[in-house]
Amino acid sequence: MKKDSVARWLTCSLLANLLLATATGYLWLRYQDRGETLQAVQKQEAGTRQALLQGQLEYQALLSARDSLQTRLLEQDKRLAEQAQQLVLYRQVLAPDGAKELMLTEGEITPLPEEGKFKFRLVLLQPEGQGTRITGQARIRVQVRQQGEIVSLSEQELGLAPLLLDFQHFQILAGSGQLPVGAEGRQLELLLELGGRSDKTFRLAWPLPGNT
Repeated sequence: MKKDSVARWLTCSLLANLLLATATGYLWLRYQDRGETLQAVQKQEAGTRQALLQGQLEYQALLSARDSLQTRLLEQDKRLAEQAQQLVLYRQVLAPDGAKELMLTEGEITPLPEEGKFKFRLVLLQPEGQGTRITGQARIRVQVRQQGEIVSLSEQELGLAPLLLDFQHFQILAGSGQLPVGAEGRQLELLLELGGRSDKTFRLAWPLPGNT
């Protein structure tokens, strides 16, 4: 009886050990499979992140190229506009409509975003066959309403310097100035001090609301 009990116990113990070993082996294989799967997933995620990063870099490169192209196109349009404007001036010079005196063919006054700041662009034209080269200097004055009174501001008060004149057919005068705080522009005066000729003055209305 004792031998049978010992034999049954050994048999049960052996079966239990076999089951435990089998379960352990199965769990180990599952663990390895999960480890390999996890590594594969991590590798795939790394590849996806790399692809996304590369895509973002390519997208930024495309945006940069587009902005650069737009800038070049705007610059080209500006140059073409300036060339067309110069062509018009040359045509006026070469085929005048009876004009005999120095003319102000263009006058632009543009207020800038900063309060009181402005820029100007003025084009002087001498018709063909009207004499020699024009030299001298141009001065800018601005009439403003300030504290209920009309006053004239000099170049120094506007932060401007005299502009030299030296041209045969036409010359473009451009610059920027600053009105005092609270001053409302009314009129820009272009005073030409011409060497060997009579001085000349041109006046432009100020392009601000309330100008009369």
